[in-house]
Amino acid sequence: MTTPDTLPRRPPGRYDEARTLPRPVKLGGAAVLGLLLLALTVAAYLRFAGDGTRFGTVGYRVLSDTAIEVRFQVSKDPAATVDCLVRARDRDGAEVGSEKVRLGPGGSGELVKAQRVATTHRAATGEVTKCLEVTPSSPPSP
Repeated sequence: MTTPDTLPRRPPGRYDEARTLPRPVKLGGAAVLGLLLLALTVAAYLRFAGDGTRFGTVGYRVLSDTAIEVRFQVSKDPAATVDCLVRARDRDGAEVGSEKVRLGPGGSGELVKAQRVATTHRAATGEVTKCLEVTPSSPPSP
């Protein structure tokens, strides 16, 4: 049995013929898409790239219905000053309290800090969400 070399043709006028975009339009679209992807990558890097300060939550302890103690670790340049945001969340994940903590220069650069956070409701968990190095010209955090 032999197979035909060409596909069967549709009757003319009954079906729309497949239309393809011209090659310059395809190349232009691919270039625009590539530039958009590159711009998004650069924007994400600039937004989320760290400043060399590593941090993490060590643990937490619920003290009462209105307070929680969060222990966290920060690894920073010993000469740097770092602001950290410590948050308390309830069982539903809603924030019920937060504190900004400033860690000044000094020490070995490896710090473990325990911070008491006042809460509006009983907290279920505590965490440190960010630590950013403060530049010398930055005003102190409230």
